[in-house]
Amino acid sequence: MTTPPEPGALEWIRASGDPSQECFEVAAGEGGLIHIRQSDEPERIVTTTRAKWRAFVLGVHNDEFDHFVREAPRETEGDRDSGAHADGS
Repeated sequence: MTTPPEPGALEWIRASGDPSQECFEVAAGEGGLIHIRQSDEPERIVTTTRAKWRAFVLGVHNDEFDHFVREAPRETEGDRDSGAHADGS
């Protein structure tokens, strides 16, 4: 297991279109490693290889993760009372 980098030793990049204070930040490190963190928890860093990061980014470009951001149908008060789920089950 590798030792995580010191957060201050990396040049962190965040999406330019994200106006919020809480967002993902990415940094390239030594040995071709890519480091990812949340701006509101900068001490918690996830590290991956450049090849895995590339595969992830290509997946995002190919809409492979869109189902994570689509809004689920909202429950009505009647659904909650009857125990029904938004998917009809």
